[in-house]
Amino acid sequence: MTDKNQKSNVPVRTVYFNGEIVGEIPITGNDEEDLAASRRLLESKGLNQKMSLEQVMYNQAFAFAKTSAQLYDQGLKKVPRDGQLVIPWIVNSAFAIEIYLKTLGQMSGRPSRGHNISDLYSGLPDDARASILAEIPNALRDRNFTSEFDITAVISALNKAFVEWRYHYEVQRLPAIPIEATIVLMKVVHQVCAEKLKKIVSEP
Repeated sequence: MTDKNQKSNVPVRTVYFNGEIVGEIPITGNDEEDLAASRRLLESKGLNQKMSLEQVMYNQAFAFAKTSAQLYDQGLKKVPRDGQLVIPWIVNSAFAIEIYLKTLGQMSGRPSRGHNISDLYSGLPDDARASILAEIPNALRDRNFTSEFDITAVISALNKAFVEWRYHYEVQRLPAIPIEATIVLMKVVHQVCAEKLKKIVSEP
């Protein structure tokens, strides 16, 4: 909820959903009451439907992936790259991939914890890993990625990236993170999650 306006001397708050204006609610001065009113407004518009845990996880992963993409476009797409954006980009990218893998695990009946990318990937069932491998050529084509892509090497490079790169100042040496290959992997796990989620939602 953002943008406070005045209409007929009654303070109101504009309610948004996915960036679109839904309507307005009166401001009561009580945050909990205002939040409840916002939810009722969304429900009246059919926009506040209860989501599954898998959908919530996927949405969160996508939020971090979207932030990663914005950072990339802002200062990492061209050389010379903006060095100040490298660490935030790595942290957001690694966390997005982590949650995508956890989402796949949840959808496969193998919920997982922790930040170790290698463990999350290896803990997936065979069919989930097969779906990831099958999607790689599509992502390579979409990114116009012509270099050799080794998923094992990329996962190894990202293995502890979320934990270690957050505290880069405490660690003298960290493995290099392949930017373009990381984007490919992020696109792959995003797409695999999206396709599997569609099947779950469409099931009776």
